[in-house]
Amino acid sequence: MGIRFVGFVLVPLALLVAWVGPRSVQGPVQGRVTPSDEIARDDVVARLRCHAYGIHGAHRASQQLRVFASDARFWFPWAWRGLAPAGCKVELLHPLYHMQHLSLERRFSVDLGAVSLRRWDDLLAAPGDLTIAEIHRHLFHVRHDYFGAFVSETERARLAQYAPALRSLYDRGLRVLPPMGGDRFGSARSALSLLRQIEEATDYARPPAQEALFEASAAGEAERIPELIGDGADPDGWNASHQAPLHLAARGRHREALVALLDSGAQIDLREQGTGPSALLIALQRRDADTARVLLERGADVTLAARGATPLKAAAGNGMIELVHLLLARGAIAHAREPRHPVDALHAAARVGRSDVVRVLLDAGVPVDGGLPGFTALMHAAWMGHPTTVELLLARGADPAAVSITGETPLAYARRERREAVVALLEGIDAAE
Repeated sequence: MGIRFVGFVLVPLALLVAWVGPRSVQGPVQGRVTPSDEIARDDVVARLRCHAYGIHGAHRASQQLRVFASDARFWFPWAWRGLAPAGCKVELLHPLYHMQHLSLERRFSVDLGAVSLRRWDDLLAAPGDLTIAEIHRHLFHVRHDYFGAFVSETERARLAQYAPALRSLYDRGLRVLPPMGGDRFGSARSALSLLRQIEEATDYARPPAQEALFEASAAGEAERIPELIGDGADPDGWNASHQAPLHLAARGRHREALVALLDSGAQIDLREQGTGPSALLIALQRRDADTARVLLERGADVTLAARGATPLKAAAGNGMIELVHLLLARGAIAHAREPRHPVDALHAAARVGRSDVVRVLLDAGVPVDGGLPGFTALMHAAWMGHPTTVELLLARGADPAAVSITGETPLAYARRERREAVVALLEGIDAAE
């Protein structure tokens, strides 16, 4: 009876092991690293990661970390794939190189051969479909695998040599990489948080000249700027608010400091927070005509828009007619507007009653009733009470019977806001009809 019971138990168990073993155990897994240039190869991390299917889909079944490649080779004796394997992969990481992901075939022994690592500098020169989220992902893994709590103080001090390069990677990536999906600033802010954790772990501080350059640009101390950049400050470096020195000079209306930065190699079309306003848009929004002229003379891009604003819209809304002429002459699109924003340059000029700017834009070909459906330039002028602008728009063919998305006509807006002169003008048109 006992022998039968043991056999009854052991035989199915043996069959289960025979079936599960080849499916769930794999090894050895090996390969070697061939970087695109010479690096300290002992600083490559090879990670083996496996996933298995469960009730809630694929989940992590096993993971091996912190296996540093020695003599450019990596080797794992075995991999546990789980009872319902979803797949295993090897990940190779180095602070200066883009992470490689290598899926394992369903063979018991796997030799991945030579695996090439590409330097981040080379990738950013021709980024292709990379996004800012890649920088965030890279910094996350570097923070964990190189500067985590399990890394010894001695090893962390040695790896601190990479902190300046990681800061440079972040700065450059934010300038050249697009967002992934929604807001770029969210990815950039998360990446900056990771970068600061790495810098704190290594006691790294940005060169004093960099912080001094931010201060000099914000204060308009133009004479200090060439010397600070000569001392190693990056003219395109980001401060904690994702602003470069050029943005600080533009926001402070410091034309001389801005010129000094441009003369020292600052990028003229660099944008705050990656997709925010350029220095030209900042200058126009702050009604700084002198700085805007300098930027236009230096070749600033007149089409860069941000947060619903274009350079032409900013100039039109501020009544800067000379700059409107100059922007149009430099290639600004007269009817351009940001997606999902109904207000273009014509609407902005009509809202502030600048009939001279409205006339220029209409002459440049802007549709008199253009913009997103549901709100016209005439509605803006009537709402804000500008009879001269209302007359001009009507004379150029604006529809006085147009209805907004809330069901109101230009006359209804004027009546609601008690714009008597505009009400009389529009009621006269109704009476004539």
